Amino acid sequence: MTDADKISTFYDREATKLCASYETLNPAALYPEALGLLPSSPASVLDVAAGSGRDAAWLADMGHKVTAVEPSAAMRREAMSAHGENGVEWIDDSLPFLSRVPRPRGGYSFILVAAVWMHLDPGQRTIAWSRLAELCAVGGSVLVTLRHGPSDEERPMKPICEDLEIKAARASGFYKAWLLPSGEDLLGRSAVRWSQLAAVR
Repeated sequence: MTDADKISTFYDREATKLCASYETLNPAALYPEALGLLPSSPASVLDVAAGSGRDAAWLADMGHKVTAVEPSAAMRREAMSAHGENGVEWIDDSLPFLSRVPRPRGGYSFILVAAVWMHLDPGQRTIAWSRLAELCAVGGSVLVTLRHGPSDEERPMKPICEDLEIKAARASGFYKAWLLPSGEDLLGRSAVRWSQLAAVR
């Protein structure tokens, strides 16, 4: 079984449990430094690897037109059940190619990529940065959360070098990329640390 198959199997099997856990967290607490990246008026935004739909619903509640991408069928069902009234458009797709994600006229003003980058290998991350740059509007921004800590046998994770990710973002067409302050894991996992990378197209 490939790593991708393991990851897909894990999220499908554990969807109900994972979604219940994710829904306990407040996006405003998860991304406090990123609030300044969000468009000040309603715009097209993209939530990649949307999981439980928590963040997509948060963005939709601000008035944005949200497209949410989630490859796990079970996770999508949970998300649509919990947040079906928010007007979010759901798409079955995955990184690095996001081949089913349409680019709105002008591109997405904001793209959130949370808690998935660690599942990509370095080559996939390079492809993903290029695709995010294609989808992002000129002047738009991207926020990618980076997980640091041990891997999981059931959902393999790759180490992340923050400096390399900044260079990859800039090489892909983002004129500016920088790290936001790091934070502890809000689910209480002492071995896990998170950082956030912001980029502007």
